[in-house]
Amino acid sequence: MNKLPCEVVMDLIPLIKDHVASKESEELVRAHIRECDNCRQYYELLDDTSFDDQKVIETIRHKRNLYLTFILLAGVITGYQLSLSYYMFINVWIMPVIGILCHMIKPVKTYRLALICAAVFTALSLFGTLLQYGIDDGMILSTLAIFILMFVLIMIGKLLAMLLHYAWKGRWK
Repeated sequence: MNKLPCEVVMDLIPLIKDHVASKESEELVRAHIRECDNCRQYYELLDDTSFDDQKVIETIRHKRNLYLTFILLAGVITGYQLSLSYYMFINVWIMPVIGILCHMIKPVKTYRLALICAAVFTALSLFGTLLQYGIDDGMILSTLAIFILMFVLIMIGKLLAMLLHYAWKGRWK
């Protein structure tokens, strides 16, 4: 029988664990493992260190969603700050981007996240107006109009994200 060096066997063991080694390599390694205690311990050690792929993927998704949420909040705050200046019409571009981010975070339940973003934007706007001008009769109506406008702009972004998702055939996750 051909005696394999331990270094070669240890290089082949991960391939055998992943089921990508050839049958001949697997037979040679198994024969070596029956005789060599060090390689057998290494083989058994790899059994104990298996990863739960779903847990790793879920952790990555959670971190991605956390980063996207921070970007989302930064976009809402930026949109609010711009609405206080002469550049308030840039919100026509910012709010659809927020809708796209909402779709990336929660593709199915985006409308809830869009409502929350529009509500936060409107609350910031209302609070800023109250601090600057005090209470006014038309303030509630204008606040409601801003809320509806922001929600519609965010949902336009959601629609764009859905169309892009469809155009890319679901490769965007």
